Amino acid sequence: MATIPAPRADTGQGAWGSPPIYSRADDVAFAQIAAAASIAADAAGWKNAAACLDH
Repeated sequence: MATIPAPRADTGQGAWGSPPIYSRADDVAFAQIAAAASIAADAAGWKNAAACLDH
């Protein structure tokens, strides 16, 4: 059976293998855009699209 190689080291990882908090700004911006799109879809009557964007 073939062995699975270990993942490469990433110098940008935090102490627990996650990105530092200051690198999460793009995630926050994306969430805000998705929330605005959900409100717009709901206002347009696109209930299924709004529900998917809220998910």
